[in-house]
Amino acid sequence: MYLEEYARSRSSFLPERTPPRRRTAFAAGLCACATAFVSHAHATETSARSCADDSPVVVPDGALRLIPLGALHDGERFAIAKFAIAIAPGLTMTSAARAEKGTGRVLLAGLSEPGPVMDKLSKLSMELLGRSEVTRSAVTRGVRSADLKEGLMLPGVTEEIAELKRTTRSDRLLNEEFTVSRFREQVSSGSYRIVHIASHAMFSQSAETSFILAYDDVLTIDELQTLLRAEQVQKNPIELLSLSACQTAEGDDRAPLGIAGAALRARAQTALGSLWPVDDQATKTLMVRFYELLNAGDTTKAQALQRAQLELIKNPSFDHPFFWAPFILVGSWL
Repeated sequence: MYLEEYARSRSSFLPERTPPRRRTAFAAGLCACATAFVSHAHATETSARSCADDSPVVVPDGALRLIPLGALHDGERFAIAKFAIAIAPGLTMTSAARAEKGTGRVLLAGLSEPGPVMDKLSKLSMELLGRSEVTRSAVTRGVRSADLKEGLMLPGVTEEIAELKRTTRSDRLLNEEFTVSRFREQVSSGSYRIVHIASHAMFSQSAETSFILAYDDVLTIDELQTLLRAEQVQKNPIELLSLSACQTAEGDDRAPLGIAGAALRARAQTALGSLWPVDDQATKTLMVRFYELLNAGDTTKAQALQRAQLELIKNPSFDHPFFWAPFILVGSWL
């Protein structure tokens, strides 16, 4: 009974415009997944105690892709308190190779205020972004007003990039510096182990409406894959692609893994993204802490994300799953 009530309550994570039938399906799927997760929890937890790595890898399908697995609850604790969870679009797309310790060199690309890209968005893309409005919070990283440009502003990105610049060995592309050509030039150099993008990213069923916003233009998913497959990049592959303001197309249960899956197909080892528009301050806090832990070199990516999320839970301002649960790690958890 508890799991059924929990599943119904978690359907509140979905956008307010989500049809009742889809909310019911979401809750039913979450309940089934939670039941299975809890039924294996004791055996998995016992096994994990004897292993150096306690990261279950889940390959979700259908509506299960929309479920924040770390927010599953057994009546006492959230799953994230027990497990450093990793997601895989498919086991054949997941590398278990351990990355070098530390973060290595990082490319930080952020867009707090869009520029000429507004003139490049297609009518369909603008409609998708406009329909993605999130009214739960005034400071979510989603489209927040009728004025699309104002809604696409992400004030917290400037502070996030500045904090990450101080804590990592990195190069920065912020706002007018973050053009498609500059980004292409930096990534194709093969100089970076991590690429962190703090900008709106949209994935839907068509290539036309699957993109990342740069200052002057959109970077399509096809273009991103081409960049990651460049000769120099393949010699020094991207270990982590972070998308800290991911936005998915309403009603598409393939969307949360879409951009991450595209990155993995282009041989990036891991992608970090979110299941729904995220809170500015919570995102900045989590991302800064995630990279600090990763840079220390004594944790895996999955463990670093888990610990950063647990620290958010301890903060009364961010203890609701809305703030910490959407962040998922896709691909290699090491």
